[in-house]
Amino acid sequence: MVAPRRGSPRGRLSSARQVPAPAQLVRRRLTPSALSALLLAALAAPLLLLLVLAAAPTRVAALHDDEVGKFDWYKQQIGVPRFTSFQRHAKKAGLFFGTEKNVVAAVNPKTGEVAVLTVSGNGPTNVRMWDAVTGFLVWQYQIEATKPATVDQGSSMDAVLVPSDGSSFDDLLVLHDGSLTRISGKLGSRVWRTVLTTSAGTIYYRLAVSGDKAYAVGIAESSGRRLLSVITVDLLSGELFGETLGSQVLEVSKAEPFLVKSGVAGETFAVWSDGQAEGSITALHLEKAKAYAVDVKSALKATTGSVTVVPLGSLLHHFGVVQGEQAAVLEFTVSKGLKIVHEFPKADKNTKSVLASTHGDKSRNLIARIYTSDSDQATVDVVDVESGEALGPFKIPHRLQDDGEIVQAYIDAAITKSSGPPFRMLTVTQGGKISMLKPDELVWAREEALADVVSSVFVDMPESQLLSLEKDELVTTRDVLGFRKLIVLASTRGKLICLESERGHVLWTRWIGSVDVRSIESVRAAVVKFPPLVAIFTESKEAHASLGRVLGNRSVLYKYLNPNLLAVATVLENAASSTTNTYLYLIDTVTGSIYHRSSYLGAGHVAPGQNSIFLLQVDNSVVLTFFSHGPDAAELIHELEDSHEPSAPATPADPASDTSRKKRKRKASASKKKTAVVNSAPDVKGYEVVVLEVFESRTPNKRDEGATYSSFQNSRPEGLAQSFVFPHAISSIGATLTGAGITTREILFGLKSNQLLGVNRRLLDPRRPMGAPTSDDKEEMLIPYRPVIDYNPRDVASYYLQVMGIEQVTSAATSLESTSLVLATGIDVFMVRRSPSKQFDVLSEDFNYLALIATIIALIAAIQVAKYFAQRKRLRDQWL
Repeated sequence: MVAPRRGSPRGRLSSARQVPAPAQLVRRRLTPSALSALLLAALAAPLLLLLVLAAAPTRVAALHDDEVGKFDWYKQQIGVPRFTSFQRHAKKAGLFFGTEKNVVAAVNPKTGEVAVLTVSGNGPTNVRMWDAVTGFLVWQYQIEATKPATVDQGSSMDAVLVPSDGSSFDDLLVLHDGSLTRISGKLGSRVWRTVLTTSAGTIYYRLAVSGDKAYAVGIAESSGRRLLSVITVDLLSGELFGETLGSQVLEVSKAEPFLVKSGVAGETFAVWSDGQAEGSITALHLEKAKAYAVDVKSALKATTGSVTVVPLGSLLHHFGVVQGEQAAVLEFTVSKGLKIVHEFPKADKNTKSVLASTHGDKSRNLIARIYTSDSDQATVDVVDVESGEALGPFKIPHRLQDDGEIVQAYIDAAITKSSGPPFRMLTVTQGGKISMLKPDELVWAREEALADVVSSVFVDMPESQLLSLEKDELVTTRDVLGFRKLIVLASTRGKLICLESERGHVLWTRWIGSVDVRSIESVRAAVVKFPPLVAIFTESKEAHASLGRVLGNRSVLYKYLNPNLLAVATVLENAASSTTNTYLYLIDTVTGSIYHRSSYLGAGHVAPGQNSIFLLQVDNSVVLTFFSHGPDAAELIHELEDSHEPSAPATPADPASDTSRKKRKRKASASKKKTAVVNSAPDVKGYEVVVLEVFESRTPNKRDEGATYSSFQNSRPEGLAQSFVFPHAISSIGATLTGAGITTREILFGLKSNQLLGVNRRLLDPRRPMGAPTSDDKEEMLIPYRPVIDYNPRDVASYYLQVMGIEQVTSAATSLESTSLVLATGIDVFMVRRSPSKQFDVLSEDFNYLALIATIIALIAAIQVAKYFAQRKRLRDQWL
């Protein structure tokens, strides 16, 4: 920049050189070099303008329709099934799940794609009915809570369908919380409700319907014994008939009783294993209130090993038993006693068998036994209960080291041609993998362990020139811009899953067993002959581009970048007074010193069991979120100054000493009253975000000048804090990460509305001025303070996608300093690229490459033309 000389007119340049008049310029002859320069300047002007426009950042951050799915991917998850049902309607098969994530989903059994999904949610116990085709909610009924004084509340719940007279909808009989409720299947209204009043310590587990009566089966804890308790209820009126056992006292082992209906009408049994006699079970006839002892071990002719009795789900006429490598299907009736329906072939040693059953079409009742026969496949033995025909054995693909043991299995006896397989099977493994299988064929699979991710890490791939020429251990290499990475995720189900970052495809899985994984980090990047490594329980690092903040007056506030600094948030809840406080601490993990402590009265979780306190430590900043309940929920804290010194002890025998001691006590008490500080809470309710930024000193240009850093020698840091009101409920928090740390960070919030929102770090700056910004504030480009963080739909990283239950946000750097990879995990998995400061290091997609090429070609042509005329002119001058 050239400044005007003092005394000259403003905006003019003062020079001793005489500027020629325009007429003189016209009359002067242009030399060949000047002609070439003029042509180049004229042709280069559009190119320079084009480059300037390309480098200028765009103002709009919205996503165009054609960009959806281009730089991001989305995996819709449902969670590990708790209930599974094969159903057919309108000659079409349907597969329905109720999962551990409170998700109800309809899945296409041919492709595994989610057709209809709805999240049931937490809170009071509700009974809901959805349309199986559209997923629309038909009706909802909330179960009333039972008073604790009336019955000892249990956590178990059961439900059965009851035929309703004059209606095509079956009613629903629900057992919950020590009460029994009949709900109209058509209207969703209550028909009747009965409280099962019994002695304390009784919990009911199962429901059975026979004729016009319902039976609630439970266990009563008494003097260390588990006694069976059965109550009979009239189906029409809900009237209690009392216990059916009479004078009998039946003791139940640790296993819960299950229900079995015999093939004879009116015979319903409660069956449980006998804890005293190994290999024996007890069957209680609910209608006759008579118990029968059944020796299963003798019927199987087993000599060693314990016998496990297995209910067969919807196939209530039979039950299964497993003893070591042996398994069989049994049926019990009063008239015929215990009958072995089918005994499966002996399985391999040291294998675990799983039994499954289903009601198929054309009255085909199939029961299957599945066990892992080797590391790559499992064996399935199937029997048709009605005909007694044994089918199989069949082999299904299953890798034990990748997914663990099969723990659940379901069969669908589909309508097939004579040459086709007689069934298809759904399996659920320990690692949370759901697979639809046919004999020797994997139809589809879903990695539902992704719905339980506890930690994730991005792993860089090697460059192509670093690969070994003899044998490459890696199948992929890094791309030029660094977008291609591996994503390793650790699940709470003891499973590691590796995805590729470009499309989210599963590359490999490993089941590591029942390990409580807390975090997973990359400890070695890919190098020659050695693949990358990841490890659990390690510490992450981040780059710091600047050691301080440059202020508007060119002074510097130096950041406090202590690698041993730990931010801790605690919450104190008082249920008696309905108060809650949240505290933020900064602790040096080497010395244990508390460098900072701040209290937020009335702040805590939004409701019991719903986490609202999240903490993020980025660079020299700490971001804390909580829900403020206002001054009514604040517990007032009386803090005393630390300037009081204890008085010197006096001799008790001296009366004067006693008098002086009393005077000192009164003086100390008065001093305490004067120095007591009462904290108060702001009169606001809602979600808040607090940002604390820590500096070596709040005085500009002041810092510790030592060559080395030590927690025992350096001075205490000083902080600046500011709070903001956040407009949405928060479920998780994270931040973008770049290679050099130059780009402005973006704080990413996972919202309870199933969206991922990015807020620029400049909006969460504690140095935002309260009033009108000064010239120094403007020079620093500080934004005036507003107490509310505005919700801008263009900042939603997940645009219109519903990313269910976001619990973690993880970021990774790329080769582009402007761009960061962001992974959001919860029930669903979503990955996107974020550029908080725009893509300043890459040309935009709408860059006019054709104009650039045309300009370059024109420049080359102009150079050649100018060169030709210059040589011609030089040759002519030489002849003259």
